[in-house]
Amino acid sequence: MASRRPDGQPESEADTRFFDLRDGGYTGWIDQDGYATTEDEFRARYERECDEAWAQLQAGQETR
Repeated sequence: MASRRPDGQPESEADTRFFDLRDGGYTGWIDQDGYATTEDEFRARYERECDEAWAQLQAGQETR
């Protein structure tokens, strides 16, 4: 199967889920793992991840 990524690289599992959702007509929010989500869930996850990264920086630890 040809890749649907703009750069032509092989699709990850998240890429495949993303493109399958879009090809199926889904126009809503999609998280970084390629799953359909709501705006509220997306924003809550983003806020939580930012808070965790900030806490690590304050503690002198490296982030991802």
